[in-house]
Amino acid sequence: MSAGFGGGMGIEKTCGALASGVMVLSLLSVVDRAHESGRIKELTRELFETYSRDMGSFDCDSLKENHRTEKEKCFRVILKAAEVLDAIVSREVPGLASGPRS
Repeated sequence: MSAGFGGGMGIEKTCGALASGVMVLSLLSVVDRAHESGRIKELTRELFETYSRDMGSFDCDSLKENHRTEKEKCFRVILKAAEVLDAIVSREVPGLASGPRS
């Protein structure tokens, strides 16, 4: 479903890992229409601002230049997106917190 998000949607713009994060936030916070509440916009803004603060950008070309390695590829870029998303989801939907399950 989100395969086309890779490589900044194929044009090295917005990081696909963040775009996928927006999909998750939408699934968790929108019942019928996004415009029923400003909450999805707030959560999306938080995702992008936190990520950009930590990584220096949310654009694929800049992230690749500064964080991608030949060995790991975009692992660190994706991991940071997952960490930021997880923090938001854990706060917003406490029962969905990630981590070890028994």
